[in-house]
Amino acid sequence: MANRLPSLSHKQLLALAQKELIPPLSSTLHKGQAGRVCIIGGSRDYTGAPYFCARATALMGMDLVHVVCPPAAAPVIKGYSPDLMVHPILGISAESTSPGDISAELISLLQRMHAICVGPGLGRDAIARSDLLAILRHVVHSHDLGVVLDADALWFLAEDAEIRGLVSQMHKGQLVLTPNIIEARRIAKAVTKQDCNNTAGRIIASQFKCVVIEKGAADHVHYPDNNSTRDITCRVEGSLKRVGGQGDTLAGAVLAMIAYSRCMEERQAGPDLPQDKQPLTLTEQTVVASYAACSVARECSRRAFSRYGRAMQTSNLSHEVGAVFHDLLEREFDESEI
Repeated sequence: MANRLPSLSHKQLLALAQKELIPPLSSTLHKGQAGRVCIIGGSRDYTGAPYFCARATALMGMDLVHVVCPPAAAPVIKGYSPDLMVHPILGISAESTSPGDISAELISLLQRMHAICVGPGLGRDAIARSDLLAILRHVVHSHDLGVVLDADALWFLAEDAEIRGLVSQMHKGQLVLTPNIIEARRIAKAVTKQDCNNTAGRIIASQFKCVVIEKGAADHVHYPDNNSTRDITCRVEGSLKRVGGQGDTLAGAVLAMIAYSRCMEERQAGPDLPQDKQPLTLTEQTVVASYAACSVARECSRRAFSRYGRAMQTSNLSHEVGAVFHDLLEREFDESEI
């Protein structure tokens, strides 16, 4: 399937996401069975990024959305929304007698999640690096846990060889990176020691055996396939304006789609689903999930810009997420479209 994904049309990819990744709504489900996610980030100066990521994830339909952040950021994020569960336990490594450890509370939380996103608003100081290292050491062998690295986590990936080493150990298809073009080139240069320009996204996907969403005028989804690297391009019309926080909305959409795919895996053996419901490999699931998320984020941006123009803010994108998810991924696809 992986080598055939690039040949599928936009509607075919969305139909595939709907059919294979998104669990149908059911009165028999218990709280948490349709998505448990955690956003790890935030800092004293940056509270909006984890909020926008978490908000998008919630509006994509997740049952339980947790935000792990430093104590200084928690009251602000709590004040943004009562719908999010906010845990002020990030930065514990700075107070620990063993630097680089994470708390038992955070470990317990991670063990219950379908997917996590690390990086929005995390900061770039020594404490943030220590937390990121500790989290990666814990999740690197948790193959069932979907992982999205965004924002400041990508900066550390470019700057820190130890972090690159941990990321290299993650299971194929487990990880999604969400760099813009500049971030992608910085990471690729750290890997190859030379300027990569137009090949950056492919190099990263090949190096780390992960899915890379390279954001730009179009979003390119790069992924490893045997001994080569392939890509799918999402050309859904977006906005003419770039505003801080749009990338956090995309990260939240990706996180939700990855979590949905894990929910489907959990239910695959259940009596209400056929045994062959999930024919996609882990990498294929992650690629289709990433494409669907790009489509949602770009359409949210388009709709928000059409309403507000230059005045558009990231909060305007958030208001569109639920309706866009419904219109793109909960519609009925007829045979002529797929």
